Amino acid sequence: GFPNEVKVIGSESFWDVGDLIVGIGSNEGQAIVTLVNGHVAAHTGMVGRNGMIRGTGELDVDPGTPLTVQGGTISPGLSPGRLVINGSYEQQAAGRLQMEIGGTNSADYDQLIVTGSSTLAGTLELRFIDGFAPKAGQKFDLLQVEGAISNGFDNVEIKNLEPGFQYGFSTNGTNISLVAMTD
Repeated sequence: GFPNEVKVIGSESFWDVGDLIVGIGSNEGQAIVTLVNGHVAAHTGMVGRNGMIRGTGELDVDPGTPLTVQGGTISPGLSPGRLVINGSYEQQAAGRLQMEIGGTNSADYDQLIVTGSSTLAGTLELRFIDGFAPKAGQKFDLLQVEGAISNGFDNVEIKNLEPGFQYGFSTNGTNISLVAMTD
């Protein structure tokens, strides 16, 4: 059978595809594109319900055609790290953005950087890893969007913390940050 994962590994690795379509169909498997400091360029990008784009590196999409997450998951970092989308990003109601947080330094949590505009919906999943739990007042710059931001996430899921954690979001310039309101 076919592999369910394509890996683009190394800063010298560049994969140029026409239309990047990840995870479409009714099969039970999952289609995954993993970047390990790699670079993928596509005219259009679309992630369906069985799809995932994860890792560190850069993903280019043509101007005017956003990376569209109809379903499935975008997961920056490989515990943790930074994923850059050179272009626009659109996350729809069935889409999921999975972010890991393992500390307060920017190298300890995932970051998604979008050089164009973003339209947000769907789920933001925050996974606290390595036993890390935030303290009141700590801030995590999870998203950096250089263009316009429309809408917001429909729901936020918190993983690996005790119930009752209070948080908020702040926007400062191009950064969208998670702010811990309680320990």
